[in-house]
Amino acid sequence: MLQQYSTAATEYSDCIKNTGSASTNADFCACVDTHVTLLASLPPSCTEAHAVKDSTVASTAALCPKISAARRLAEDNSTTTPATTTLAPAADTPAATTGGSQGSAAVPAADVVPAVGNSAAAGTAAAPSTAAPKYTHGAPTCISACFIHYAFDKQLPRGMEPQCDLWSDYLFGSMCSAPSLRHTCGAAAPSMLDDVLIKCIDTGCNPTSCMGYANATKDAMAAMLAKPAAAASCNKIFYAAEAQRCRGDESACAALVAAGKSDHQMLRSAFCGSGSCAKYGDCIKHALVGSQCSDSSLADGYSTFASTQKAVCDGLPEVVPCRNGCKDTFLADLATASKLAGDGTPTPAQTCDYYRDYVFGSHCAASPLKTWNVPAVDYQPSTSTNSTAAHTDAVDPSALDEQGAVVQPGAATSGGN
Repeated sequence: MLQQYSTAATEYSDCIKNTGSASTNADFCACVDTHVTLLASLPPSCTEAHAVKDSTVASTAALCPKISAARRLAEDNSTTTPATTTLAPAADTPAATTGGSQGSAAVPAADVVPAVGNSAAAGTAAAPSTAAPKYTHGAPTCISACFIHYAFDKQLPRGMEPQCDLWSDYLFGSMCSAPSLRHTCGAAAPSMLDDVLIKCIDTGCNPTSCMGYANATKDAMAAMLAKPAAAASCNKIFYAAEAQRCRGDESACAALVAAGKSDHQMLRSAFCGSGSCAKYGDCIKHALVGSQCSDSSLADGYSTFASTQKAVCDGLPEVVPCRNGCKDTFLADLATASKLAGDGTPTPAQTCDYYRDYVFGSHCAASPLKTWNVPAVDYQPSTSTNSTAAHTDAVDPSALDEQGAVVQPGAATSGGN
């Protein structure tokens, strides 16, 4: 079964290669159809093969809609076959994969149909063909067809990052020059093209070869790697290339931080002066400024790093422990009146008195004991006469009557005698 799966992948790759650069969608779809049919013939226990089949059908649906429709129809028809079917075990498996017992097993017909994702268990209907494939790639949609071709051609294991030849030989080279495989990044998706090229640079590839070796694309890449003018907008490609020069200092900084987590002196040697972290920060800052990206979101990470560096090197003022002066006054008053319990904890009734008479009453209304009506911090200078600072002296709660109205000096209240 594994040999059949490997053969299917090899034949699919050879078919794509043999179609040549002059191939049409029909040629490409013929390769896909043969590949999908062969994968579908494998036993349901080969879940990886069926997952690849589903992923291939989904990723080529735009170019080969007939294949997608045919697979959906085949699966729909399979679910309406007679109630049971005898399914013989594969030659290299000791038991029937869906039944779980030795020898051939009678299982519901739905079990014969490979489910999208996990293989169908006995008695469980196959998942609809519209379900999301279990295995998908994270490549941008504009390079999907070429990336799938590359993955099959290189037999790229799941989770393994592509090599530099994905960009130089496939995306921007001859290996994906067929119309059905060409990338569609560019004018229609400039941000995707940026992401594709930045991924190439971040992989560690030579930035000058990220768009292949043809003169036209090499010139285009060279223009993207040129330092932008002072008045130009952020050049992410230039920044990514410049930031690669900081990798050595980044690794050294990470190692020192890991070793000196609780050693302030070691952290100072890393972040201050000519330490590795200081060099790394300077390198990234230089890349941001040179690429005109210091005001973009790319600078968010550096801002956090710089604040950490400042705290380590310049130090922070010692934080004064917080004290609730109002509560201290309340407890002192209770103790003076011999009303405080031996353990120093107020009773529920006394707690109510605290909030009524101290927090929101007159006992803590004077600074520095005042605990309410703290003015909001204004981070921007204001020239308006209606600023919040003009309203920080709110009415003392003790000057309100029972309905909440302000009691003017000398006026009688509605309550009391």
